[in-house]
Amino acid sequence: MSPLALDWIVEPPPAVDLLVRLTVLLAIGWLAHAALWRANPRWRMLLWRAMTVGLIAVPVAMAIAPGVPVRIERPAGTAPAPAGSEILANLSETAVEPPTATYTGSRLLAAAGKWAATVGAGLWLAVVALAGLRFWIGRRRAAAVLERSAPVAEEIAAECAAIAGRLGCGRAVEARMAAGLTTPLLTGLRRPKLLLPVEVCGPSYRIERPGIVVHEFSHLLSNDLFWGHLLYGVGAVLWFHPLAWRMREGHALACEQVSDAVSAAFIGDVRAYSRTLARVAVELVACPIAGGGIPMARVSEIQHRLERLKERVFAAPPRRSRVALGGVGLALCIGLLGVLRLAWAADDGADALARRDPLRDLAGPAAESPSAWAKPVRVTVAQGAPAAVRNLDVWNWAGGTMKYEIAALPPALFEVVPASGETSGEVNRHYVRFKTSGLRPGIHTGRLIILSNAPNAPVTIPVELVVTSAGTGL
Repeated sequence: MSPLALDWIVEPPPAVDLLVRLTVLLAIGWLAHAALWRANPRWRMLLWRAMTVGLIAVPVAMAIAPGVPVRIERPAGTAPAPAGSEILANLSETAVEPPTATYTGSRLLAAAGKWAATVGAGLWLAVVALAGLRFWIGRRRAAAVLERSAPVAEEIAAECAAIAGRLGCGRAVEARMAAGLTTPLLTGLRRPKLLLPVEVCGPSYRIERPGIVVHEFSHLLSNDLFWGHLLYGVGAVLWFHPLAWRMREGHALACEQVSDAVSAAFIGDVRAYSRTLARVAVELVACPIAGGGIPMARVSEIQHRLERLKERVFAAPPRRSRVALGGVGLALCIGLLGVLRLAWAADDGADALARRDPLRDLAGPAAESPSAWAKPVRVTVAQGAPAAVRNLDVWNWAGGTMKYEIAALPPALFEVVPASGETSGEVNRHYVRFKTSGLRPGIHTGRLIILSNAPNAPVTIPVELVVTSAGTGL
């Protein structure tokens, strides 16, 4: 593997670094999900909520935290230049014209890269917007069902209030019935409402109704609606990542199994509640309102839920000490993913360079003193003039073969053609093209950064592009 490829892996671009960290976190989540499959479903519910927090916290930590470097030794034979080598460069201030073929081909390649990045960003944004639209439509559908609903009978309202009191539900929940509703539904974050199909409010469901109400109130006690919305948003942002596709479904199934266990324990008869769940699935066709609420019965998962009820009912939550221990472990894992970063271990040559005059690293061989790069290279053009081009010569001063890459920052101001090279002492000529179109009069600053694993890299050349008004001299 080439040294530059190793550098790219150890110190990748920020977007790639973030994607790798999120992938590791999601992989940990799915491995833990598989390990907890037969355990108390509350563990999986808490797991996916912790993963959601982690997926938000990791990029935030990367953005605000300085990062803790984990230094690793460079593999033998991967250094492109010996420890005593230095990468040197010289940027001319005289206007030149580069070869047309090289310049045009590089421009086309750069334009293709920018086009691909723009299309990718547009596609990502479009899918996120569609997910947001789908969520909004779901909320509107739930609101429409709520508008056409009616209060339940006083007897049912009193029954719901008594169940809420026994469960310790401190929030007031209004129970309403709606014609055409296909499944019991809990909706509303600030003012929760329990929507019941007209059939459930009839006398034929008098025995099954308490189990249905307990199931929905259990969702309320666990804040399942809020976490479901948050998972939907995170999944929409990470729609391109395969490990994020079924994250919300895994959390939803765990929440349903927790509510099933609470309902079965409340009634005191697992078989009776299983019959209730089966009846709701058979007689009421489950058609979830996406983004609008939590339906009690999804046909695709009823069989699995019934099997889990038959195997074992986890009526009690896990011990707080175990939950706290698991939370500390996940928090530590998320924190490490957010702040740790790989870096090459410093060698003797790098330590020696760190102790010398930093201006020496910015001096080209044509300079008699280290102050040559102390001031920016100034390029002057008139407003409206075509693109200005300058020569950039790069070579290796101390022998050996050295590979390098050149970054022009900001890319909107100028570009380098070609953007990489290899030298064993010979001078490589590159062309720096300043993008003068549309620039206002004034001084526009930038920098050229030559990246390599030579001890004095990266080499930075500060640049000033002076755009003068028509008729104005330097």
